[in-house]
This record gives sequence, C-alpha cells and structure tokens, in this order.
Amino acid sequence: MSKPLMSEILKGTEEALKLADSQDVSKLHDFLFAEPGKPMLFVGNGGMQGHYASMLYEQYVGIGKSTTPFMLRSMSDVVLRSCRCLLMSDGGNNIDIKDATKRMAAVNPQNTGGFTSVDSEKNILLKLLDKDKVFLFKHPHDGSFQEGFISVTKQFYRDALFYKAFTGKSASEQLKVDLDPTHCYQYELNNSDEPLTSLSSIQHFLVLHGGYGEPAAHYLESVLAESGMVSAQVTDYRNFCHGRFIFASNHTRHQKKTHTLLESDAAVILLVSPEEEKIATNIRKTTPNADWQVLPNEAPIITIKTDLDNPLAAIDLHIKVSAFIADLCENHHGNNPFSPKNYSGIKKQYPKGGLRW
Repeated sequence: MSKPLMSEILKGTEEALKLADSQDVSKLHDFLFAEPGKPMLFVGNGGMQGHYASMLYEQYVGIGKSTTPFMLRSMSDVVLRSCRCLLMSDGGNNIDIKDATKRMAAVNPQNTGGFTSVDSEKNILLKLLDKDKVFLFKHPHDGSFQEGFISVTKQFYRDALFYKAFTGKSASEQLKVDLDPTHCYQYELNNSDEPLTSLSSIQHFLVLHGGYGEPAAHYLESVLAESGMVSAQVTDYRNFCHGRFIFASNHTRHQKKTHTLLESDAAVILLVSPEEEKIATNIRKTTPNADWQVLPNEAPIITIKTDLDNPLAAIDLHIKVSAFIADLCENHHGNNPFSPKNYSGIKKQYPKGGLRW
C-alpha cells in the first residue's frame, strides 16, 4: 500500500496541535523549571531533535542545547554531571538512544528525564530512568500521525507540548493554520523583471534564519536532504553576510558579467519574523554600482514569513516551511518526502539499526 502524500498528512496539523493542548504537561513543566541555574541538554535524533525545546528553555529558564545521542559521546562525565538532560525518543528502541540512556542513567540519573510516546517494555527510557522523570505523551499511529520516511505532524504535536509546558498556554488557540502554498511562501527574483527560474531547476537552497527560524531551518535542510532531491545550507543572517553570499552569487545567472551559468541553480530562503525584518530587507537591497550589494539582482528568493514575535513564531514558520516542502517536492519534482524515491534501494532501517561503533 502506497504512502499518502506529505501534503495530505499536513492536513492533520490542527488536529496535532489540539491533541497536544489537551495533554497534562504539569510534570514536564516541573522538570524543565526544576534547576534554572543548570544548563539543559535536549538529546534526540531526526524528528525528535530538540531545537525548539532548547530555544524555549533559553527563553524562560537558562542555557539549553540540542544535541544528538552520538554527539553526547564526546562530552565528559564531569560536564554531564553539571547538566540536566532530557532524552527524546518516540520508542526508545534504537541503538543511539539506548547508548545515551545507559550513560546518563549511570552518570547523572537524578537530573535525567525522558520524553517519549510509546509505552513498551522495549523502551529504554521506561526501563532505566526514574518513572517520575519519564514523560509519556501517546498519540495515534494512523491518520495524520502515521509513520513515514520523515516526521511531519508529530513534530507540531511535540512542539506544542513543549510550548504549553513552558508557557502554560495553548498553541492551537493562537495559531492560524493555512496550508495554501501561495499563502505560505513567496517566490521571486531579487530585483529583476527577467523570467522567474523554475523551482525544478534549483539544486541548492541557502536557508537564512534568526532565532525563531532556527528549528524550521534545520527541519528544512533535513527533509530536503533526506528526500534525495536537492541540498541545503543553513546559516543565520549575519554568518551569511560574512562570505556565504558568494555561493549565491556564483550560482546565479548574470547578464552583465562573463558567466557560464545560463540558469540559476541556487535559491536563497529567507525565514523572517519581525526580529529579522530589517536585515532580511537589507540583504535584498541593490545599489546602482553594486558596491555593497549582498545578492545579485537575478538571485531567486523564497520568503517564508511570520507576523508573530514570540516563541509561537517558530511553530508558525515550521508549518509554512512544511507546506513549502510539500509543494516543492510534489508539484515541482514529482517526489513525496513522506515516501521518497530511493534509486539505490538502501533501506533506512538497515544503516539506522546496524551501524555500530
């Protein structure tokens, strides 16, 4: 049986937000706020990455860091004892999270918690950690929550849970979900009346973000790479201005310069909240002699914008980014990120479960 399109799964976004807002997050709240003087590690792979949770932690509590179980291996026991840690895994059953859980249970059990959705005897979080510090938030595994090659609405469910735990407020009551691609992103040339480069011709995306856009930026890079269609580079606005703009320039067609590129094959994605409005505008400015111009006139630009100026901006951008990805993949590349074309035939579960260290 074929998998549904990503755009079909996205139709369950409001359902996912409402389900999260109906959950009791009081114990998760107490764990997150227990010791504000200590930094918090949010440890997860793939769809359970803790970028949004760590951003919220830095808004309301203290220093937070999102990392993977494998990267946790390079941190010393002394450092891990000085931190608090939330291990994040849907089922707690892959080798990465097992390794991280065993280590944290041995090194710093009193400050380690788990965030999971599967109540199973195979779940290492439920096996090894203090039951009062394991936060189980179940969800159905069909409809908009069904499994695919990537996580889609489950991420909105998770992020809304953390939003409620940190703020006490409901995301579903404040977010307007509109999945129409024409309302989620704008595609144009930077400053030119020349014909617009087809999105199907773009092979590389430069994704620019500020604080609220970072979780969506990482999701965008992950899905574009995992769908096997195009590559992406993620950076904040200022690091882009330090020299990464040269890539955009060299991969944009030019009329007035000797250039072998007849069609642009890279595009810049601007993730914009009110905090980035000024720098996003300045990046696109042009001058008559181009003495401080950041982007060529004919550079393809995709703008994904939120009017929210609070942590909900991150979820709003994530939803709009997801609508963009679905439109890009399905309507411009004939691919479905939820079940992407895989010409090599390599199965995801083999390297995930069999690559040991």
